[in-house]
Parts: sequence; C-alpha cells; structure tokens
Amino acid sequence: MKKYLLNLVVILNSLITSAQSDFVSDSLKSEEITITLQDKKTIKSKLHNKFFLTANYGFGHRTADIENSIPQLERDFQQKLKSGNSFQFKGVIKHNDFFYYGLTYSNFTSSASLNDIIYTEPTGLEGIGNTNQTNTINYYGLVAGFYIDLFSRRDTYCFDLSLGYINYSEKRQFYNMYEATAGDLGVSFDLSYYFGLTKNFKIGPTFSFSGGAIKKYEINGSNGYYSKVKFDENTFLSLYRIDLMIGTYFQL
Repeated sequence: MKKYLLNLVVILNSLITSAQSDFVSDSLKSEEITITLQDKKTIKSKLHNKFFLTANYGFGHRTADIENSIPQLERDFQQKLKSGNSFQFKGVIKHNDFFYYGLTYSNFTSSASLNDIIYTEPTGLEGIGNTNQTNTINYYGLVAGFYIDLFSRRDTYCFDLSLGYINYSEKRQFYNMYEATAGDLGVSFDLSYYFGLTKNFKIGPTFSFSGGAIKKYEINGSNGYYSKVKFDENTFLSLYRIDLMIGTYFQL
C-alpha cells in the first residue's frame, strides 16, 4: 500500500511539473508574440511620418537697385517689375528627429505695361505704341535643413539652405516680341513656422531669401533677331529677392 501511494505521489508530482512547464512555455510564447507585435509597431512608427511636402504662395520683391541713368518713365516701369507673385514647393525626407533633405522648386513672376510711348526695339526699330513685359525666375535646388516639432509635436519650425540652378526669362512686347534668357548657380535660405491643424496637416508663414547673379544672357526675337549680351567686369544682373509667403505642410 505504501509503495502504491509512493508511486501515486511520483505520478502526481510529474503531472504538476509538466503542467508548470507547459504554462511557462505558453507564457514565454505569449511574451514573444507581444514583443514581436511591439517591434512591428515600432518599425511602423519609424516609417510613418518620414516624408513631408510644403507648398507656399505669396509676395516676392527683388532687392536690386534700378539704374539712375535711365529715364524716369522707364524707372517707374522697372520698379513695378521688381514686385510680383512667388510660389515654392518642397518634397523632403526626414533623416532623423532634427534633420531633413530633399528637393525644392520656386517660381517668381512679375509684369508691367506702358501705353502710348515712343520705344526702341533691340534691332534699333523705333515706334509709338504700347509695351508690356513679363519677368520669370525659376529655381531648382537640393535642400537640407533642420526642423523642430513643438507643442505636443503639432507645430513645426523649419530652417534650411538650398543650392541649385536659377533660370531667368524676360519677355518684352513691342511691335515684335523679344525674350532674354539666362541661367546660373542659385542659392536659397528659408525660415518657416507651421501651425498644426492636425498632426499631419499644418499651415503657416515662410520667409525666403533666394537668388543668383547673371553675367550674360541671350535675346531672341519673334522676327528672327538673336544676340548675346555679356556684362562688363564687376557688373551683373541681380536676381536676389525676398519672399513672404503663407503655405501648407503635409506629413506623410
């Protein structure tokens, strides 16, 4: 009888040990699953919100002075052309919690007109009538900068610098149409603050200073006219301008 009871105790102890082992194994498996799911969430969180796009629109003003030697009527005309509309677009990748890099594009357009004036075309042809002019500056660049998320990570402050190519176009209509074109190295410096309407959509102001210097340009006329113009040493056409814009920030 004692032997029977002893065997029974051994069997029960074995069953209890086996059950405890299975419970520990199941707990470890459950913990492994939990850790795996947490890792997936972490990976997903790291991939989420890694990209953002900004689109800004507003007022632009070129900083170059106008020559005093030209007639007052032409000075007033050129003064109007210094101010216009600016548009800017950026698509960037967040490298970490502070640094980003990507691509940027900006456009500045201004126009002005004069009526019933005596004009002289680049060919030397003189006439009486109206003239209008449209200036366009396009900039394409690589951008890198820093950002800080503020106030529950909804607001975002951005500061960046860009280096790229700047293109200039000046179209002026007399009796014939003439277009001057040029391109060179360009730079841009931007400061932005976006107020978070949601976590991924924000709106706010941008201050931008950008431009470049043109040393030569080409003129093409609708009448077949063509010429190259090169500035004297230490002389250049300044394309630098200040932009004050309002825009949107989309986080992907």
